[in-house]
Amino acid sequence: MGEGVKISQLEDQLLPGNPDDTGDYAPAEIQKEVQHLEDPDWIRAQKNAFGGLLAFGIGHIKSYIPSWKFVFLIEALPCFFLGLFALYWLPDRPLKNSRFKSLDKEIAEARYYSEIFDKASKIQKKHVIWTIQDWRLYAQAAVYLPTAALLSSISGFLPSIILGLGYREPTKANLMTVPPYACAFVLMFLVSWSSDRHKDRGIHITVLMVIGTVMYALLGTLPESNLNGKYACMCIAISCVYATYPPTHAWAANNFGNETKRAIGMGLYTAIGNLGSIAGTWIYPSTDAPQFQKGHLICMGLAIATAVLALANSLVLTVINRSRDKKYGKPVPGASVDVTELADDSPHFRFFTYSLYVSSYNLPPLQKAIEKGF
Repeated sequence: MGEGVKISQLEDQLLPGNPDDTGDYAPAEIQKEVQHLEDPDWIRAQKNAFGGLLAFGIGHIKSYIPSWKFVFLIEALPCFFLGLFALYWLPDRPLKNSRFKSLDKEIAEARYYSEIFDKASKIQKKHVIWTIQDWRLYAQAAVYLPTAALLSSISGFLPSIILGLGYREPTKANLMTVPPYACAFVLMFLVSWSSDRHKDRGIHITVLMVIGTVMYALLGTLPESNLNGKYACMCIAISCVYATYPPTHAWAANNFGNETKRAIGMGLYTAIGNLGSIAGTWIYPSTDAPQFQKGHLICMGLAIATAVLALANSLVLTVINRSRDKKYGKPVPGASVDVTELADDSPHFRFFTYSLYVSSYNLPPLQKAIEKGF
């Protein structure tokens, strides 16, 4: 128990710092980087897909070493050495990367100063206060809260749920956890690409959660005999829930105007959202086995809440963007916005919504090249 708490404490320190690692990417690229490099649930989808196979294999190992120790050895040792390598290899900032040659350095500078940039590179007290007082922080956290509950309910109880669907052998149940996570892996990639391509987060989250709502409703109402149908619904529901994670976190990172607000805001955002993770562990009590009807219906309600909150947040931010357009004029596509002092209150800062889907055909040539990644 004590070791589990320590591991959780170390893992929970990962997410708040992730957006700072991706802060040197253009806003429309952050989600793919959050997903590919740092998103715990993108990693978890891969890990759990292979984890089911791993558990199936470990269950057949005959050794004096307890099976649970094999899990830690196989998973922890590669991560430990990879972490040491990353400490050496990853630069603090692309502008300070000694491995960049002259052309690479020019490209890095062009990317850094395109669209939104922060010259301060240090914490300013006023930005800390602004972050704590910013209602948009709590609106973003409200979107994440039910999603976190859904995610923790899946990762904690999927094998039990699959056992309840009719796969009675524990090793078989572990093996059947692979397809849902494999589907989630693929859908997360597709959603991340589409979300960045269309410069939208809220609509993507809403659509995914509407589909998830239908799937959870079917899981809660289909007869016990319809094993294949319930398993298919489970795969789709899990894929939709996991696929909301990258746009949810990228959206929060996009809408904190500068580095200080992003660092402070993401820490608070994660702390608030993780309250949902605590609640999610109580959604599927063993007393509801084998069908877990109540748990599925609770998850349906959480999916509805996520969809409504994401859509409402997107609409409100769109109204704010249009209000700024009327007051200050529309920003020039691809033009730099200095957020050093005013952060997201800068007159030309625009929040990340579908209204930002400005045709890239009107961007300057350099910006086109930047968006294509040279």
